Amino acid sequence: MTPKSRLKTIVLTSVILLIVCLGFLITKSFFAKQKSAEEIKNLPPLNFRTLQNKVFTEKDIPGGVPLIINYFNPSCDHCQYEAREIKSRINEFQDIFLLMVSAEPLDSISAFGKRFELFTESNIRLVHDSTGEFRKIFGSVIVPSFFIYDSNHRLLRKFEGETKVDALLFK
Repeated sequence: MTPKSRLKTIVLTSVILLIVCLGFLITKSFFAKQKSAEEIKNLPPLNFRTLQNKVFTEKDIPGGVPLIINYFNPSCDHCQYEAREIKSRINEFQDIFLLMVSAEPLDSISAFGKRFELFTESNIRLVHDSTGEFRKIFGSVIVPSFFIYDSNHRLLRKFEGETKVDALLFK
């Protein structure tokens, strides 16, 4: 075998291996997203921490009321805008439980809650995702993301990115 034909064989084999690997990764990602979408159709088991470092699970979410789960980052401009908009229309959220989840440090989450006066609202909880549980359950998400569940905690809608309050309220 000549060096030129050997080089062609190596290049061709490398290209085929690359295509097979990419195909595998794409297929794996597709099935992971499908699995995640199926798992969140009904409110899945949750395991977060309150800002007082107490366990917060799905059992701590009131039953019989709609639920909005907001995945956010306190330093995200879009997340800050969303918090400001929700707070300005808080009277429209009185019959909705809003669970705000962040993986950022506790002091950042706490400062965010104070800044937007979210601790004064009985239907809003800010929790810490210290273990990356949220992404494991809900899949790869961007901030802000919203998961809207009905009063039986079945998923109605999912929004990624900045979302108008009217859309969260189905207006």
